[in-house]
Amino acid sequence: MTHDADAGEPAPVIRQATSADAGGLAALAFRTSGLPESERGDFSPAGKAAEIARDNIVTLLALVAGAPVGYLQLRSGPLPACVAGVRPMQLWRIYVDSEFHGRHIASKLLSAAAAAMAARDVDTVWLGVQPDNLRAQRFYQKSGFRPVGTTSCHDGSDDRVFACALSELAPS
Repeated sequence: MTHDADAGEPAPVIRQATSADAGGLAALAFRTSGLPESERGDFSPAGKAAEIARDNIVTLLALVAGAPVGYLQLRSGPLPACVAGVRPMQLWRIYVDSEFHGRHIASKLLSAAAAAMAARDVDTVWLGVQPDNLRAQRFYQKSGFRPVGTTSCHDGSDDRVFACALSELAPS
């Protein structure tokens, strides 16, 4: 078993999700969403299985002792006008269970995502983040992302858009 050198704990295993992971991913996604039970939305195992099966989505899981503790999803598709690049891909979701914050799980997921995007010949990675989520913005900027504009969300709010060339992505 590999261990995290800093904490003496098992190191996370990062791998691409399969349909067998849908239940665990759904539970993790709901736990990390911060939404009340009444707003469960697309956090069902069937919904997550459908995302895992889509060709334009890459889902990576971080597991510790076999249990999912974080995930990252990349998505290709429409992009805001403020994003440049010939072959861009969106960092759609990245969440880590609060119990595992500060253990570099997000950075390890981002490193694995960079490899997955390189294999797809992606040249630009972008994301949207809520203006009040300063912790996430600091993480993204530390990882090489820079603000490039805003985009409107389905709920009528605006997200800040960050982007970087894949070659400049530097997971911290």
